Amino acid sequence: MDAKQDKSTNKPPQREGLRAVLHAWRYFFVILGLLALVALYYLEEDWRGQRTWQNYQAELKTQGLPTAASDLIPPPVSDAENFAMTPLLASVFNQAAGSQMWPERKAVERVQTFSGGYSRATTRRDSGPGHPANSWLLSGIDLVACYGAVLESTNSPYSEREKSITPKVTLSEAARGILASLADLQPVFDELRSSSKRPYARFNLQYDDPNPEEILLPHLSLLKSLCQLLQVRACAELALDKSDAAFGDVQLMLRLMNATRQEPIIISQLVRFALLHLALQPIAEGIPQWSDAQLRQLELELEQIDFCADTKRALEAEAVFFGRRVIDYVWQSQRRGSAAVLAGFGDQWQGNLAIVGLLIRMAPHGWFYLEQVNQERMVQDDLLPTIDLKDHEISPGATRRAESRIAQLTGCSPVTLFLRHRFFSGLLLPATAKVTQRTAFAQTGAGLASLACALERCRRAQGAYPNSLDSLVPRFIDRLPHDVINGKPLIYRLDSGGQYLLYSVGWNEKDDGGSFAAGKEDRSVVQDQGDWVWRPAKPRR
Repeated sequence: MDAKQDKSTNKPPQREGLRAVLHAWRYFFVILGLLALVALYYLEEDWRGQRTWQNYQAELKTQGLPTAASDLIPPPVSDAENFAMTPLLASVFNQAAGSQMWPERKAVERVQTFSGGYSRATTRRDSGPGHPANSWLLSGIDLVACYGAVLESTNSPYSEREKSITPKVTLSEAARGILASLADLQPVFDELRSSSKRPYARFNLQYDDPNPEEILLPHLSLLKSLCQLLQVRACAELALDKSDAAFGDVQLMLRLMNATRQEPIIISQLVRFALLHLALQPIAEGIPQWSDAQLRQLELELEQIDFCADTKRALEAEAVFFGRRVIDYVWQSQRRGSAAVLAGFGDQWQGNLAIVGLLIRMAPHGWFYLEQVNQERMVQDDLLPTIDLKDHEISPGATRRAESRIAQLTGCSPVTLFLRHRFFSGLLLPATAKVTQRTAFAQTGAGLASLACALERCRRAQGAYPNSLDSLVPRFIDRLPHDVINGKPLIYRLDSGGQYLLYSVGWNEKDDGGSFAAGKEDRSVVQDQGDWVWRPAKPRR
């Protein structure tokens, strides 16, 4: 009896022990299943990502499109044929401290110091020259204030340069003072003018830097400073009836504008727009003074500007050269999830660096492939179609739809973007979508300025401006530019005094009767409102 009781009392513990073991193994199998799912996710993501990338590369080859960043880098050219290798321009990339480089460094410092004074002089809020005369032109460069800027850059100690100098001189005295004060830079302009005849321009950018964010672009600020100085010099020369000297300065400005045309970087194209804007002021002010041959030369040079094609090429190039290399850099960095690596890639990440870093550290290789494909496809499917090269048009409606779609696809949390493989698209594309509007504005400015030269030639030959633009062809212009916004003819009409008004309907795609919108707080034109208007510059009194 006691033995039976012992056996009966021992059975329940055995069953309880078996249940405990099975219960423990259940957790093991759950963990094992989760690990298997993670492994399958990584295997599937790597397989799908690599396969998608290979198919995409094959598609690019079939379409004749570049498949590597190296395909988009301007080819090397000899120094003797390279405008960018003139000593002054080359010096901004030369870090040597040798005394043989000092004259160039001193000239660069002189030019860039003037730029700060120029900006203050041309943004003063007072009556007289400096207020918008149309969408591109000021009523006149304030030569008196600019003479003060020249004096600042020449005589003022650094601590005093924030103060604006306003000399009490006449317009002619200011113009002569500007030219006299800048006479020490004449060797710089002679050097640039001589080198500008070289057929190529390729700046010594470090295209092979693994992090494209760290590619230095010091030449862009120098080009802008040079054009600011040349603009003031040309306007001063025009005020003194030195039209030939002013014409040479304007042509040099246009050459400097085109020096970065082949660079596969969007910011280089945006700077070109700014340089054209600077050149349009003396071009317009000089129209009453240019000879017929000079007007025709300017007309031809402006006709050859094709910002539509240049921007479309740069957008396509930047998707590969910049976007792909940003992704590659983060992917291949040994500290790819660290704040030090991520901090330079956009403000929208700054509040989420911890979670962003964790996600990127955990990302399988295939995820980066899918990121690259999605980023480039969004450029091809959304941004590039906004520029129609066949009809030479830029559609505001298509641009707004592209911006809306990009915002919809990328306006999510970092986790959502990570899972949808649009992480880098959200970083790189929203700001890029604004480029097409600025392209249309710059292209319209070049077209209207070319027409203004033809109209002046017609006025001289026939005694009055024509009643319609059609009568300019073919004697005064080879072909008429159309409105890049809608493909229709630009709007042209004469007023009762025989002066003309010429304009595009602008970004709002509506004819506002030739009225343009100027900012209330500064002198910039509001590009997305009103028409884009060209009126002849009024002669200086």
